[in-house]
Amino acid sequence: IGIIAGSIIIFIILVWAGIISKLTNVILRIFHKGSVGIEILHQVENYGVARFKISEKEKTGDLTVGKFKKRDTAILAIERGDKVLSFPKDTESVQAGDYLLCYGKVEEFSSQ
Repeated sequence: IGIIAGSIIIFIILVWAGIISKLTNVILRIFHKGSVGIEILHQVENYGVARFKISEKEKTGDLTVGKFKKRDTAILAIERGDKVLSFPKDTESVQAGDYLLCYGKVEEFSSQ
């Protein structure tokens, strides 16, 4: 019981100090560092929510959300480093290394 109580107290202190949050961010960065391709998060019939990375090698130039979107695809968020841009406007730029959270036809995701 002492070990369990001690573990709980240590966990509470780590959460209170923000260390757990920082550690989670480090783990997520390590996990995402080598990831490529499309991650389908949820799918119902032909539609789904997917997350994918714009390649570091990609020459984005003047690429914007408006130019990137396809007919049946909506970009819900852009993850850029430690920031999340929710419901980006069509004028928002898309940069190499960004992660896009999209909703639309799953078959459209593979062609983007």
